[in-house]
Amino acid sequence: MTNNVSQSKRQLAAAIAFAAGLGVSGACSEPISKNDLSWLKREYSHNVVQITTPDGRKTLPEYAAAKQLPLALVEKLFKATGKVNCNGHAMTAQITGKNNVLTLASHEFYHRDCTTEKLTCVFTLDDELGSKEYPLDMPSLKTGKCAYSGDSTDWATVKLEGAGPDVLPYEIPSVENPPPLVKGQPVLQVSIKHKNFKVGDKYPKTVEECIVRDVNLHAYVPVQTDCNTGGWSSGSAQFIREESTGKTVIGAINVSESKGEGVPGSGYDPNKLYNSSVELRGEFLKAVMENLKDPISKPVPFQVQ
Repeated sequence: MTNNVSQSKRQLAAAIAFAAGLGVSGACSEPISKNDLSWLKREYSHNVVQITTPDGRKTLPEYAAAKQLPLALVEKLFKATGKVNCNGHAMTAQITGKNNVLTLASHEFYHRDCTTEKLTCVFTLDDELGSKEYPLDMPSLKTGKCAYSGDSTDWATVKLEGAGPDVLPYEIPSVENPPPLVKGQPVLQVSIKHKNFKVGDKYPKTVEECIVRDVNLHAYVPVQTDCNTGGWSSGSAQFIREESTGKTVIGAINVSESKGEGVPGSGYDPNKLYNSSVELRGEFLKAVMENLKDPISKPVPFQVQ
C-alpha cells in the first residue's frame, strides 16, 4: 500500500511538474434553492468572471489527452477535489493532508454581519445525486477572521466525522519554509464545477493551467491570477511545486473575483478583471496542521455569537 501511495504521489508530481503549491480559488458560491431567502444576507460582492479567451479550463478527459496521460490516472490524481454543501449552498473543497481533513474558503459559513445560522454541512467527492455524503465535524472548523469574499483571511479547514473517503489526499507545503506565490508563477487550479462552464447537461470537474499575475497589489487581495472561475468554484485548490522538496503541494485557494468592471474574456486586468487567492501558509497552514493532528470531536452545531 505504501509503495502504491508513493508511486501515485510521484505520478502527480510528473503530471503537473510545472506547479508547486496549494490554494483555494474560485467564485462566490451560488444558492441552490431560491426559496431559501437566507442567501440574501450572504456576502456576494463579487461577480463570476472569465478572464481568458479561449477558456483555459479543461475537463479531466481533455486534460488527460493534452498531457498524454491515462484518464484513469488523472481521475485518481484529482479525486480529492469535491464539494461541500451547507444548508443548500455549494462550493469546492478538497481532501488535504489526510483523508478526513478539508481545505476550502470561509465565506460560505458566514453572513455579511459575521453571524451564521445553524449549519448542516456535508462533503461529497462527486457532483452527482446519490453520491456518498460525509458529514463535516463542525467543532473542528477553523477559519480566518470573519472574511468576506476575497479577503486575505477567507480560508477554512475542517475535519470530516469519522474516516474520510479512500482517495489520495493533496499535500501541504513545508511548515518551516512554505514556498511563496510570486508574480509570473504558474499554478494548476482544480475545481469541482463552475456555473459558467457546462458540457452537455453536466457541470464537470475542471483543471486549468494559469498564472499568478500580481501579489499584494490591492489591500485584502493577497494573490491575483488569470484563472477562470464560476459559481461553486470558491475554495478550489491551486497547486505549485515546492523547490525544497520537489513535491507538488497546494499553494493557495481561489476565493473571489474582481467586481466585474472588466469585459469577461478580454484578458487579465489588475484593476478590473482578475481572480484572487489566499496562500496556504501562516495561520491558514497552522490551522490545517492542527486538524491533521487533532482527534475527531463529537458533532455539535456550529454557531458564531
